[in-house]
Amino acid sequence: MGFAGPYLQKQRSFTPSVEIHPYDNLQLIIVIPCYNDPGITDTLYSLYSCKSPACAVEILPIVNTHAGADKNTVFLNDIVFESLIRWKKNNNSEKIRLWPVRKTDLPGKYFGAGLARKIGMDEAVHRFNLLNNNKGIIISLDADTLCAENYLVEIESHFKKYPKTEGCSIYFEHPLEGCDFDKKVYETVCRYELYLRYYKQALSLTGFPFSYHTVGSAFAVRAGAYVKYGGMNRRKGGEDFYFIHKITPHGKFNELNSTSVFPSPRPSDRVPFGTGPVVKRSIEENEEVKTYCLEAFNDLKDLFINADRFFEAGSDEVARFLSRFTKPLKKFLLSTDFEQKISEINNNVATRETFRKRFFQKFNAFFVVKYMNFVHSDYFDKILVTRAANDLLLEMGIIKSDLTDARYLLEVFRKTDRV
Repeated sequence: MGFAGPYLQKQRSFTPSVEIHPYDNLQLIIVIPCYNDPGITDTLYSLYSCKSPACAVEILPIVNTHAGADKNTVFLNDIVFESLIRWKKNNNSEKIRLWPVRKTDLPGKYFGAGLARKIGMDEAVHRFNLLNNNKGIIISLDADTLCAENYLVEIESHFKKYPKTEGCSIYFEHPLEGCDFDKKVYETVCRYELYLRYYKQALSLTGFPFSYHTVGSAFAVRAGAYVKYGGMNRRKGGEDFYFIHKITPHGKFNELNSTSVFPSPRPSDRVPFGTGPVVKRSIEENEEVKTYCLEAFNDLKDLFINADRFFEAGSDEVARFLSRFTKPLKKFLLSTDFEQKISEINNNVATRETFRKRFFQKFNAFFVVKYMNFVHSDYFDKILVTRAANDLLLEMGIIKSDLTDARYLLEVFRKTDRV
């Protein structure tokens, strides 16, 4: 049955798509959702041009179409799939093998990036299960994303160096110039990436211990951990955020910054969240990218740095702590039954260390998003991302005077993230 047998049995709609048995030394499987993505061949060129790792590698493009899709969409996806079959015949080797998967008539209720990624990752788990290899690494990539030459060897090396690691985020950079898109697209994706890096760094400064990027084209997870945490979800967007933050609270997730992926900046409405929709909406509505203000993060810091003080705290003591918080934070905590949640945690732990672990499992990344949206609805206004990024860099002491150029700000954040 293997390590993943019980998990796979629960996936009622799962049937293996690849019949050829994997090589015994298979250690890396790259999953690529593909929907009307003729540019996936560029991604394949990028992968096949990588330095070869010691282990065998498989690539699983999931060419997916929903039930009721128009004939043109079906036709275009068929063409992409046929091109992948030709690629497989001409390029498969003992080191790297491509196994295109075609999925049609997928239910519209769930159709999207999450379902396609789940189909591919479940297939990857099945492949590793045939070898009973729960240490195998499932890599999430997108069909419009390129990678650095050392991409495969650095992923292999990272998981060898940190054998207890269950997963990692991988460093990424959107292209900021080129001939493939209009200048406005590159300017907008610059601000969107700045938004992502500002949020991560601002959250980290609050004392939140699990501040990581959650980009679908830039993470990897061990097969055993994938199974342990219930696998990928079928969300139409944001599936990467929800999946990664099921792993991070357990303290075995980290960052891989010695290589890079390069996601496309192309405008798109195929998913509700992420690069494509933000770029598309910003350009069409002629709006600057905005984000949460630094003051909201600083308020949250008062909660997180005092987390340990709630250990064994009674209701009166919790109430005293709440009275010291700012009005926006206090109002939000009261709306979420904060006192009851603290009591529940205390009733189920015996040590301060265990309390802290449970605290951040309860008050996690989803809690932070809810808090940010709550306080920016009633108390704060979102501000231009360039303004927010400048404020944060000043507070961190990285810059000494105001900066307004988005690209320069982004380069500073990129360097900060790679430290």
